[in-house]
Amino acid sequence: MILSRSTFLFCSFLLLASPFLVQKLIWLNSVERTNGVMHYIGKSQSGQIMSVYSVIRFFDGKDSVWFNGSSNMFFDRGEVIPVIYPKEHPSEAKIDNFVSVWGDTVAYAGIPGLILLIVFIHPEIIPRKARIKLTTGKPYLTILEA
Repeated sequence: MILSRSTFLFCSFLLLASPFLVQKLIWLNSVERTNGVMHYIGKSQSGQIMSVYSVIRFFDGKDSVWFNGSSNMFFDRGEVIPVIYPKEHPSEAKIDNFVSVWGDTVAYAGIPGLILLIVFIHPEIIPRKARIKLTTGKPYLTILEA
């Protein structure tokens, strides 16, 4: 199979990012939405790094669930916060905003994406007009100069 440079890099990104995206989409498919209340600011320290976060409580039926919000995302005491959590695992709750829900996925998929972007931009790694030949035997990938 022969692919253009752009198609090859786009497919490579999808292949590398899809495990993170699929996992997050499956998680989002099983969540409940509710409101929680910010109760206090929590602090933890790991070595020299101090983490400060909002501690939020919400109710799952008759149970009261406490969880830590994202670091450096602060709310006022008593403020109502939108929360999402998996029905089966309320302890995995997250604040219902883009950074809390998608931040880790963007970071994990963004690292290989950044590497692929560098490969795409640098003309000496894969030349601009090159085509990529994929085969089932060695060599699995061959760059065909234009």
